[in-house]
Amino acid sequence: ALITSTSGNFVNNVGGSLQGTGSIAAAFFTNQGGSLSPGYSPGIQTFTSSENFSNSLMHIEINGLSTAGVNFDQIVVSGTATLGGTLNLATNFTPDGGDYVVILTASQVTGTFSAFTGQTSAWDVVYSATEVGLKAKDVTTWTGSVNTNWFTGGNWTVRVPSVKMDAIIPNVTND
Repeated sequence: ALITSTSGNFVNNVGGSLQGTGSIAAAFFTNQGGSLSPGYSPGIQTFTSSENFSNSLMHIEINGLSTAGVNFDQIVVSGTATLGGTLNLATNFTPDGGDYVVILTASQVTGTFSAFTGQTSAWDVVYSATEVGLKAKDVTTWTGSVNTNWFTGGNWTVRVPSVKMDAIIPNVTND
């Protein structure tokens, strides 16, 4: 367990970081602008009751799709998760269009992240009543901004299209 205290209060202030895998006694934890980072590449953090993330920086890492805590980070809240802070994403693989990972589960999710930073070009944040997920974008548009090579990632708005993606090729002159 990360925080099992039954008295006192752990305050994660701006510039602070809570990193690790395990259970956090949410009644004794206050996030005042600090960062949360599940695991040690990747992991799961579990809050034992409702938690307010409206003033936090949540670092999420995705290395694959198979298993939470093994291939991607996840936060589990046994109560209401109140969002509003920043979601920062680091990815170490290339998803196919439509791929989906659940990064936060709760009895109830309220609010949305105020900012989505990091390696975000291939992902959209998806909110539901009980979870937050990341869905790989399934559309990319040709820009030809680097050269005329189809396989150059910089020539696309998201990435070189996979077989699961739609590719939009505008009727414009390529440079």
